Amino acid sequence: SERLAVAAHACFDGTDDGLVFSAMLLPARAAGISACLNRRTLLCHLPSLAAKSPVANVLTPNDFVANFARVSADGSRLAYACAPQPFKSHASSMQLRTRAWPPRADDGARAGDSARADAASDTVLLPTSVIGESTDGVDCWHGFHDEYNSLCWTGTSTPTLACNALYRGQMRVYLLEPVEGGAKENAHVSVGSAALRVLPPGRCGSTKLLTAHGGTMMLSYSSYTEPPQLWACTASLADASLPVGDARRWKLRYALLADSAALPAPRRLATERAAVLDVLRATRRALVRLPEEQGGAEAVVLLPPADAETEANADADADANTGGDADAPPRARTPWVLRPHGGPHSMSADAFSVETALHLSQGIALILPNYRGSLGFGDSFLSSLLGHISEMDVDDCAHLTSLALRQHADVLDASRGGVYGGSHGGFLTAWLLASRVHQSLFACGALWNPVVDLPAMYSTTDIPEWCLAEALGPDAPLVARWPLEPEQLLELYARSPISKVDSVKAPCLVLLGDSDMRVPPSQGRTWVAAIESLPTPAPVDAVEYPGEGHALGGAEANAHAMQTALQWLASHLRE
Repeated sequence: SERLAVAAHACFDGTDDGLVFSAMLLPARAAGISACLNRRTLLCHLPSLAAKSPVANVLTPNDFVANFARVSADGSRLAYACAPQPFKSHASSMQLRTRAWPPRADDGARAGDSARADAASDTVLLPTSVIGESTDGVDCWHGFHDEYNSLCWTGTSTPTLACNALYRGQMRVYLLEPVEGGAKENAHVSVGSAALRVLPPGRCGSTKLLTAHGGTMMLSYSSYTEPPQLWACTASLADASLPVGDARRWKLRYALLADSAALPAPRRLATERAAVLDVLRATRRALVRLPEEQGGAEAVVLLPPADAETEANADADADANTGGDADAPPRARTPWVLRPHGGPHSMSADAFSVETALHLSQGIALILPNYRGSLGFGDSFLSSLLGHISEMDVDDCAHLTSLALRQHADVLDASRGGVYGGSHGGFLTAWLLASRVHQSLFACGALWNPVVDLPAMYSTTDIPEWCLAEALGPDAPLVARWPLEPEQLLELYARSPISKVDSVKAPCLVLLGDSDMRVPPSQGRTWVAAIESLPTPAPVDAVEYPGEGHALGGAEANAHAMQTALQWLASHLRE
């Protein structure tokens, strides 16, 4: 069924003439690849670009996914991410492997036995998933993912790799040094690695590896309340006599190169930016977590200072010429918005977001959940959602919201809450508004390119197998098939929020890209039409952006959609 190959993630092979790259094998129909790792992907080597008839040799014939290859500076090692077995979720944990380089036999007509022999000598630096509280060990590795991960060899005297990893809502950078010896794992020598977390001093948010040259790594650092900073970190071996794994073996030197919060602002925006930065500095954060017997999901709660909403309302009143009083006393409690991430196999990351900053500056608290199915909490947490969307994820979001309202009842106004999500987050928003069990929590909801009707989406999206995996579970086919069985269609419909749309009572805002191939705009249009068809319809507004895709990624459309959603939510959450 695989009829198309797409090359990706190419790098030079240690020479000026050869390439190592990934080849994604795709079905002829519905070949969506953006943010989709669950495609058969082969690691290939093209020894010579100048050859008369170039032939690429497969390096990983027996693995489901192998990608993101990097050759060490001295040309002696190859590192790559690998998933040996097929998986149904669009993102998954992946091993980090290295092997000797160049390959043993590379004459343009590579024998399968030689390829398997090279693969059998691989070193698994990090297994599929490592989860724990160790400060020195890598807590979770999820392989290559466009939004989160990077991998670089560093040019130190000792062979090391720098990589990104995910752990409980954080993006982290680690320096990995191989540890000799160890047991076999999946027929590969699992020598393991000693990991040293790379984090600028005095910081506690997320770091992202941008690149590395020599022994210097370039890092981006930010948090929910700290705008991005650019750091350089130089790693040097401090005491080679110490055992691998001893943090004192390495010395890390940090230098702050740029801080976006300190950069000069355009004069007309200087006052507003200073006010937003003041709100961010004064914002408090808290963590709420469900018991393990309830799944162990957690959420970060961001609580803006008490006067942020008063000032925002005063500005809004002044703009509307309603005579608002900027000196009015602060409100007793704060409005809030639940902001579930999409995916569903993604995560709410402790990293700066303009949208988050804007909500906080308007005096709106945020509840940012990592429900079951999110990345960074281990394989079982991720895979537990397959076949259980509309149950686990919806319940987690609702229960985390209720827990946040109970634990912060002195700050959060339970009667002034909304929900706002895009893609699968829009699916969750629709379900929370339609659920007779949970809908009383929310006064309004905004949906950004939402999934609402799985049977209809199955035949119109570029990733139809997503519908099957998430709704039907691990037994669903890896590749989409037609026709579906009647019971499969019934299950897809039962897990779709459109099946309960007649229960929606709260106002809705729907934001759509009319060229979205991932979640076609017909999904959101159906939601609007269904609500408007009800005998007593809830208020519903819709905005559609011509030529825009799933992310509404055009600069003007994205800014307009973001501001529209914020203003709409703020207007519905004001007393």
